[in-house]
Amino acid sequence: AAVAIVIFGLATTISLARFRQPNAEYADRRAKLASTVDGPIVVFGYTGHEDMSEFAIFFQEKNFYYLTGDDQPGGAVLLIPSPPAGKSLEGPREILYLNPRDYQAEHWEGPKMGPTDPDVNEKTGFQTVKPFAELHEKLIQLAAVFPRFYTLLPTEEDSGYPHLRNWTEWMKRTLPASEIADITPIISAQRQVKSA
Repeated sequence: AAVAIVIFGLATTISLARFRQPNAEYADRRAKLASTVDGPIVVFGYTGHEDMSEFAIFFQEKNFYYLTGDDQPGGAVLLIPSPPAGKSLEGPREILYLNPRDYQAEHWEGPKMGPTDPDVNEKTGFQTVKPFAELHEKLIQLAAVFPRFYTLLPTEEDSGYPHLRNWTEWMKRTLPASEIADITPIISAQRQVKSA
């Protein structure tokens, strides 16, 4: 959550602190969400380029953070439910996609995790972490099994902030024959019930 305040006529945004939960908490959330749908779920994290202000502080997309606990730019999470009757599917059911590390940027912005870091599985709680560039091909493979995919679809209120619109269009181009459905109401309902 972020709070906008005005001090001496200058508007600023203060981010409220997030306290990362144990990996098991995020894993439970993902499993519960995947069990409620009939197709893969793709949720994209913010890229870090949404706000061009030189004073902007990166703050992760709330639903992506809720499912992953990952608070760095440029990721995506893919959750794959059980396949439809008569179809089979091998491989992991949860994949975290991260951008490769940019050591030059990290010099200024601080260290980040990359998909090939030796301790990335332990840190993220995901058994499978892959480079973001591999998401496109994985979705095409899954389209042979699932007719419907879920993501966060934009609303009228999102018109000035293109994150959801951009990724929805990307998914439609990647999966032109698939139905793209909105996961937002399902995540929102799940988030209303708090764990201990």
